[in-house]
Amino acid sequence: SPANLSLASLQHHGEYALTLARHLANQSLEASLSAAEDVVYFDSFGHTIIHYGFGTARALGLSAIVFYCVFLLLFRRKGMAQADKFLGAIALLAFWAAICLGLSALAMVAGYRVRGIYILYSSDDFTLAVMLFCFGAGVLVLNRIMDRQGAYNTLLAFLFPWVVLLAISLAFMPGASYVFFWPLLFAYLPLGLGLFAGDKGKSWNLAGPVLLAVAATPALLLMTGILQGMYAALLFIFAPLHVGLLLLTMVLLMPQLRVLTADHRRLVSLGTMALGGVFLLSGIFWSGFSPEQPKFNSITYALNAANDEAHFLSCDEDVDEWTARFFPDSPEKLPITEFIPHAKRNYLKSPAPLLPLDAPVMELMGESVSGSRRSLHLAVESPRNAEVIEVYAQPGTRVLAATVNGIPMEITDAPWHLSYSIYRGGGIDLLVEVDTESPAEFRVADHKYFLDDLLPAYPRPPLFAPKPNTIDFNRDPLKSDESIVVKSFAFTKETDA
Repeated sequence: SPANLSLASLQHHGEYALTLARHLANQSLEASLSAAEDVVYFDSFGHTIIHYGFGTARALGLSAIVFYCVFLLLFRRKGMAQADKFLGAIALLAFWAAICLGLSALAMVAGYRVRGIYILYSSDDFTLAVMLFCFGAGVLVLNRIMDRQGAYNTLLAFLFPWVVLLAISLAFMPGASYVFFWPLLFAYLPLGLGLFAGDKGKSWNLAGPVLLAVAATPALLLMTGILQGMYAALLFIFAPLHVGLLLLTMVLLMPQLRVLTADHRRLVSLGTMALGGVFLLSGIFWSGFSPEQPKFNSITYALNAANDEAHFLSCDEDVDEWTARFFPDSPEKLPITEFIPHAKRNYLKSPAPLLPLDAPVMELMGESVSGSRRSLHLAVESPRNAEVIEVYAQPGTRVLAATVNGIPMEITDAPWHLSYSIYRGGGIDLLVEVDTESPAEFRVADHKYFLDDLLPAYPRPPLFAPKPNTIDFNRDPLKSDESIVVKSFAFTKETDA
């Protein structure tokens, strides 16, 4: 709702759009079209946009990959890394990552099964809980891998996923290569110090705090921003992705974590997981629905103009204290194929009063016959300016070809159906070809959003909100808070109506 819109975000969008418009308006079109190549670009400290061409990005990325291979060779030649322990560290890291990703996925699935889409109301708590558990346990596990496999074997192994992701981004998404290049490049600093200091496995522990801070800066700046953006868009539903980004950052910053937790690994681990437990309990003992976190429900008004029958419909599993007003006396779940032919399941359905809604119109503008094909030129219109118009071929009508406003449709073996979304008036010009041996019968349904001016004076209580078109609900063909008016049309060779 508008009340939930951040005015700061709106101001930000406006300033960005205005600045972009001014920039584009003040340069020639020829200059834009003659740009030599696409560029990589990203924000630095909120003030500067760093940008360079794809060619430069590929050169930098390949250099970082070559540097990694050189590190492997030099560490092995100096006896500071061994192939078997390096590969063992990679295998252990992959095993630990699989455990974290799998458990976070199970947590998401379990929460979704218990609470459904409302799991998102506790998204912050559950996401923090999962990530804190993985971080706390990772402090012990990753340090244990390092103790077992050796410092440099492990550090080189932990950088391996970054090298692989950098190579993939260079090949398929050069614009995203900066995400992996700059953190990886700076992560070479403590590794290089250890190599040239020659202290087997311990020299990086002596690296000054300034060097470690500089080495960590790109990862902290880039990965925290990416993680925040991913979470804002995907929430707890994509918990494994958030955990994966966390693990990537942890393994890259293992020198820093090793130093910071050297004397208190167990305390840091248990403390972090205990904090995760607090967030987990907060999510489990959710306070329930409120005007800020409402319960979703649905109501639709459907009118069959052919027989003057109207119904209230709902895709809810059961009625609540508000929808019960439209579905009194133990409502039944019944088919609604007279309104939405492809609706496969049954829905709450109850008789409704007739409202003076104009029915959609389909007129025959002309026809012709060629061999076994009959061509119909039809004009379809919604007098009430509905936002969506649906046209269905009735059973027995075999559509061989169709053109909508001059654009041909792909014909499949499924029953013919046209869904014209975001209708803005002016009518739909429809050419269809049918088999001369089949009837030419169609059903037209128009869908108009919002019911405030159609329903009786039953305002939705603040505890409830219309069921939204989210990933979860959008799969259902019956939406919420819309009116549907349907009418059938038959065209024989002798008549035009």
